[in-house]
Amino acid sequence: MMVHILIPEAAPYIAAGLRLAISISIIVVILSEMFAGTTFGIGQRILYFQLLYDIPEMYAMILLAGLLGYTLNTLYLALEHRFIHWSGK
Repeated sequence: MMVHILIPEAAPYIAAGLRLAISISIIVVILSEMFAGTTFGIGQRILYFQLLYDIPEMYAMILLAGLLGYTLNTLYLALEHRFIHWSGK
């Protein structure tokens, strides 16, 4: 009963939680790179270019962070549709 009924029924909700966790973890990692004093990372680069008033480079790093989030979300959705194909029907 657990394997054939409960896990397939709960899988879409678990997948939705994982999708939210991916996006929140990207935000937390970038913010922690900004304020933890690291020497490399997207968040540190954004803060560094902001302090230098290098606005095009700063927006390029923000765009890179957005593209990273979009790419991870798209890859996760593809995996979700592959393995949880009955979701949303």
